[in-house]
Amino acid sequence: MILLFIRIFLICLSALLVTSALTAYWRDKTDEKMLNEDIISDYQQQIESVYKEQGLRGLRHWVRQNNHRAPYILLVDSHSPLAIMGFKPRWEPRDRINTWLDRHWNKEKKLDLTIPEAGNTSFWLMIKPERDMPPPPPRPLWPILLAIITISLFVAFFVTRPIKRLSKDIRSWHDNRFHGSIDTRIARRKDSLGDLGKELNALSANVHTLLEQQKQLLRDVSHELRSPMARIRVASELLKHPESKNQDQLIIRIDDEIETLDQLVEELLTLQRWQSPGQDIQAESFDLHQLCTEIKHRLQIEADQKHVQIRLNADKPVMNFSGIEKPLKRALENILRNGIRFSPEAGEIKLQIKQSQDRSIQLTIEDQGPGVEEEQLEQLFDPFFRADNARTPGGKSIGVGLTIAREGVRLNNGDISASNKYDTEGNRQGLVIHINIKEAPPASR
Repeated sequence: MILLFIRIFLICLSALLVTSALTAYWRDKTDEKMLNEDIISDYQQQIESVYKEQGLRGLRHWVRQNNHRAPYILLVDSHSPLAIMGFKPRWEPRDRINTWLDRHWNKEKKLDLTIPEAGNTSFWLMIKPERDMPPPPPRPLWPILLAIITISLFVAFFVTRPIKRLSKDIRSWHDNRFHGSIDTRIARRKDSLGDLGKELNALSANVHTLLEQQKQLLRDVSHELRSPMARIRVASELLKHPESKNQDQLIIRIDDEIETLDQLVEELLTLQRWQSPGQDIQAESFDLHQLCTEIKHRLQIEADQKHVQIRLNADKPVMNFSGIEKPLKRALENILRNGIRFSPEAGEIKLQIKQSQDRSIQLTIEDQGPGVEEEQLEQLFDPFFRADNARTPGGKSIGVGLTIAREGVRLNNGDISASNKYDTEGNRQGLVIHINIKEAPPASR
């Protein structure tokens, strides 16, 4: 932070010095244009001519008239004898610095003239000021430098102070292991630094939420892994017992639990891969109606075990869609399997596809299951969340199927939501999943 302060201070100091130098240079150039050689030569000739024709008294009268009317004035040295003969003396600087400033900022040209009454004397031709002013006082250089340094220090302090405070808040947030949000006071400002503070506050809150979700996911994964492993251990102990019966069933039970663990690991790896940033998945064009037809025929075999019918309705027989096929296919399969699992015997699942004029796709999956409590609808797509009716025994649910469905829809520039279906008497008649995906242009090859 000290290096940043020094850098800003030097930048401001350099900027002020350069500005001052350019201002002085521009003023010099302006004065040089006004005091060109022709004007100087003309005044030299007029002074000599007036003195020869009218003498010292006439020259004094002519100089007074010129100083009153012309844009230039003629002055004499303050120590010249002419200064006590009615000629206006020029101000003489008292030190070297003011002599340099006087010559640098008050452009003047020297006109030499030999006068018997005063010897060799000099007139100084200067640009006439906008108004009559007394001779300027001595101008020391140190107040200007002090002002420039003070302004530079103030600007450097003004810029680095909120950044230093923000750095302290971030360090404190880091020391607290990212607990809570940064909540920096800079967010109260009404400038760009205030906007930065607001963005950091929002970012820290999101990081805290993600970390909490990660911790919850780790606890859920541990629980999901522990349950089948415990059942495998029990079955294994029973197999070791010499008088154990139904050994074939125990072996089948162990195989089922191992398959459950394998599915869980595969689902978690898929979820992690799709949620990772910077993934390189290219969009491609495919027939969405054909994709849904293939999914329907494949899952109808599973639905037949419960005599459940899957019906597909589409606006068009062919729906070319540009998106990522595999994640969308996985999403639809998981949602339909979830509907089959909770549908009653001889139930029905409806899959409807509509295409809007902007080529976006709306998919609706409607089952006849028990539905979900209204306050649990938003949590339905969270990892390892199970509604109350999903905790009934006999359900072989991994717990991340709908979460993977959400990520598959997200990869296709879409969103997913759920709602309950009610009859005329207000009783729940099933769950409805709404999917809206937007077509993406195919990736350039």
